[in-house]
Amino acid sequence: MESRLITDISEINSLYDFIRTQNLNYPQYDEWAKKCRDELLTGYKKAFAMIVAGKNREPIVVGSIIAQPHKKDPSVLELKNGRVHTQYAKKGCFKNIYLDVERYARENGYRKILLDAHADNFEMISLMQKLGYIIECRENLYTNKSLELVMTKDLSLTKLQTLEMVVIDSARKAMMKIRLLMMKFLKVILIKNE
Repeated sequence: MESRLITDISEINSLYDFIRTQNLNYPQYDEWAKKCRDELLTGYKKAFAMIVAGKNREPIVVGSIIAQPHKKDPSVLELKNGRVHTQYAKKGCFKNIYLDVERYARENGYRKILLDAHADNFEMISLMQKLGYIIECRENLYTNKSLELVMTKDLSLTKLQTLEMVVIDSARKAMMKIRLLMMKFLKVILIKNE
């Protein structure tokens, strides 16, 4: 198994076969997969993948992250549709692929990495926070029924600064929860006193 940037046409075709079978509940996914393959072939999008050798030594993709320059800010690298085949899950594949992406971003002068994740994908959100990402906002990016978290990592920060931001963000969230609980508690007391 090896993780790397893929550019070879046969590897891109293997990636296309892989992502077509890994729909992550996004609307119009098949159309996106075809467009993604075309943009990989032109070089606009980049694919980072975990590859294993098949029976005839052909490359088989078992995990991937697609990246592209952000449409509004080309100094930001946007990650799209990261996934790992269930057979290879929880074996460090995604983290290894991600580390290749971050190395690429740093080497190519990107100042920030941006991604979105389904709000109920707690495992992914937790992993990305451990890797230094902070939650920027919550939005309905794809449908009104599905909430996504937009997360970013500032590549100009040191690891210590990134850790500080994660701690501050966690403390802010805890304070908001305490505040909401206090407001509910005060409402109950006011109702009882009436």
